[in-house]
Amino acid sequence: MIYRKYNEKVKNYRSLIIENATSLEVQLEWILSSYFSRSMEEYALFNYIFFPSEVEIGFYDKIKMFEKLVEDALPRFKKKYPQTIKKLNQIRRIRNVFAHGDATDPFVKNIKQIKKEIIFTVVEKGQNKEITYTFDYVKEIVRDCHDLNGVLAEQIRELKRSNNIFIGYLKKLK
Repeated sequence: MIYRKYNEKVKNYRSLIIENATSLEVQLEWILSSYFSRSMEEYALFNYIFFPSEVEIGFYDKIKMFEKLVEDALPRFKKKYPQTIKKLNQIRRIRNVFAHGDATDPFVKNIKQIKKEIIFTVVEKGQNKEITYTFDYVKEIVRDCHDLNGVLAEQIRELKRSNNIFIGYLKKLK
């Protein structure tokens, strides 16, 4: 019974982490595309060039691009949310473990340990490595995902507003 509960818990957290990280990644794409696009045509062209389906630009690269954008062009965002890049990278790392690691069979660990921790085996530099996360830490990461989804959604709304103001200004010039 305890092992079934453990496996179910791992499965549920794996889904939560991967779904939330994917949502964050899509929001980063949207922010990057929107910042550099003032029209739907430019937006489509930007996505075609930078996020084509046949070329994989990973979560890491999108975070690096967003970090550069925040550093150079969005200082208010950086000041208001100074931990965003750090948390995005933290979420990316745990997402990679949950997506690509193998959860350790609970039968090989003692019952006290599996009530508190998830243990993954990942391959790093050709070697198996065991990574352990407490369930409390995983819950915290899920909360961080929800919080960051809200933060990035706010940034998207702000970009939409500034794009609409800019487009309105251009229409007045015509």
